[in-house]
Amino acid sequence: MRFSIIRIDDVNGSNLHEIVKFFTRLDIKASLFLTHTDSPHFWKKKDWLLVKNIIKHGWEVGGHSRSHKPLVLLKNKEMLEEIIGNIKDIEEKLYEVGVTYKVTSFAYPCGEYNTVIKEILRSHNILFGLTCPDALGYKSLERLEDLNEVDPLSLGVTNTGNPINLNLWNYKFMTSNIYILALHPDPFIALKPRTLLNAAKNFNIKYVIDSIKFLKILEEHIRFMLHHGAKFITFKELWNLLHDSWKM
Repeated sequence: MRFSIIRIDDVNGSNLHEIVKFFTRLDIKASLFLTHTDSPHFWKKKDWLLVKNIIKHGWEVGGHSRSHKPLVLLKNKEMLEEIIGNIKDIEEKLYEVGVTYKVTSFAYPCGEYNTVIKEILRSHNILFGLTCPDALGYKSLERLEDLNEVDPLSLGVTNTGNPINLNLWNYKFMTSNIYILALHPDPFIALKPRTLLNAAKNFNIKYVIDSIKFLKILEEHIRFMLHHGAKFITFKELWNLLHDSWKM
């Protein structure tokens, strides 16, 4: 059995539905990191109802800041609004649609963090702070023989989806201890009828073609993973695995 996590950042109501359709069709769950959560432009009641539904089916949602500003450049007051405001938005909006939910993971915008940001998360009982390779130093689980080395508040990824190379993706999966695939919503948005229409009007068909190609390779990769015994989990479930290893 190989534990695998699908992590998707920059999720809001404008891309949520396409993401959920794609992974639901493949019968797997993902961890989604939500932004612009204080904006009625990006989030409607129907979007929160969908979030409620996927949580019931084992998906996870986490924070990703209110406006995606680089947190390390902010003063403490604004930093708190971006982080804690985002987390409270998610929990309160879900409560309004009938579900009590505790956010336990936060993906740093642009992958950037510092000790102050980590302490804010720690003080609000956030278990995971998630970064990525183009930011600061980090350790991803596939590099670790000993899970006791993990810093949960600076956890990286195994694969960002770049370059787009199916053989490389499959190799990373097969050689990883715990495989974390980090994605962004852009390719999923390309499948929306409105996006297709705008692309045609603006002669930007290449974007649509590239997105469809990416999603085709992604689906092939996921089917390869399933064939080789992938068990898709969330960061909430990962915490239990790590916690069990720490007790040994």
